[in-house]
Amino acid sequence: MVQSIGMDAGGSLLKLAYMENGLLHVKAYDYSDIAKLLQWLTMVGQGAKICLTGGKAAFVQSKLPVEASYADEFEMTLSGAAYLLSSEEKNMAARILVSIGTGTSIYLLHGRGSKRISGSGVGGGTLTGLSSLLLGTDNFEELVSYAAKGDRSQADLQVSDIYGKENPPIPGHFTASNFGKAAQMGNPAKEDIAASLMGMVAETAVLLAAGAAHANSIKDICFIGGTLVNNLPLKHALKEASNAFGCEAHFPDRGEYSGAVGALLTL
Repeated sequence: MVQSIGMDAGGSLLKLAYMENGLLHVKAYDYSDIAKLLQWLTMVGQGAKICLTGGKAAFVQSKLPVEASYADEFEMTLSGAAYLLSSEEKNMAARILVSIGTGTSIYLLHGRGSKRISGSGVGGGTLTGLSSLLLGTDNFEELVSYAAKGDRSQADLQVSDIYGKENPPIPGHFTASNFGKAAQMGNPAKEDIAASLMGMVAETAVLLAAGAAHANSIKDICFIGGTLVNNLPLKHALKEASNAFGCEAHFPDRGEYSGAVGALLTL
């Protein structure tokens, strides 16, 4: 039987972390599948201690048959990410941690005392919201599929579009204006729009993260969050943008479960 469970009640998914036979296990549920969670708890988690974190923690508590403890979302993300990074033997003295969920949070992670630095309302919710408005779908997997086939240069105005044959002061493929070319292109393909959406979210996150990295003399940026799961177009855009700012992007395994892992560690 499972003795302790950390739960991260995020904006889109309920994520769980627990230890079994000395190994860390993780799983996730849609909020429409709470009944399946309760069934799982009955089967393997009866009597288990539970720690909840995240914006929907109160909602989840109202569905649970036992009283859970609560923990701060930002602190749990930090401690959980630190644990996951240490288990991967990432030898980084300090790093910037970027959690891209419904929105985006930026953290400074180091041994002297970690903290949340800033955040942005641009994140996974932006992707699905604008996808619904521009592409007629809020299906995340469909959006990722479109983006994988798209060409951002068909919707974004790039530096080379402005300078033409002249030598620009920065690389020509850098974005001068997200969606700045869409009007003159008439009606970009849905794949190109999806690719541009990924690029806009990535560049916004990296702009904040790189600023924090340079201010703290750090080059390593670790990206976590549910928006990255099975999302190669976004990961590619994050890596490219990080490199442009002289930083190195990292994607910890199971990083989207950092909050749940942090909650588990409190028990």
